[in-house]
Amino acid sequence: MTQLSDKVLDLLFLFTTCCGKSELRSLQSMQRAAICPVGWTARAAGPSWFLIWSQDTARLIRTRTILLPRRWIGLSRSECLALASEQLARIEDSAPNPRTSPVLRDARHRIGAVLARHW
Repeated sequence: MTQLSDKVLDLLFLFTTCCGKSELRSLQSMQRAAICPVGWTARAAGPSWFLIWSQDTARLIRTRTILLPRRWIGLSRSECLALASEQLARIEDSAPNPRTSPVLRDARHRIGAVLARHW
C-alpha cells in the first residue's frame, strides 16, 4: 500500500477543518496570554477530524496551526482551553504531564460521547 504525500494530507487537513477565528475569540476572552502564537493560525474541526488531526503534531507544526474543537460539539470554554493548552505543550515539546487534569479528561470524554451518538 502506498502512502499519501504530505501535500495531499495537508490539503485534506485544510478541507476537513475550517477557520477557527470565532472559536479562538471565544477562548481568548477568558485568557490573558495569547493562545495562538504569533504567526500561527487557528483552525477548528468537528469531533472525528479533531481527534485525528490534533494527534498529528508534526503536521500542526509544519502548517503552523493550533486546532480547536468546533463550538457545536458543546465543550465548555475551560475544556477547549485545556485541549489547546495540551496541544501547545506538545508543540513546544515540553515534558508531558503525567497527571491529566480533570477538565482535559472531561473534554476528551465529551468528544467521544459526541462521536458515539453518531455511530
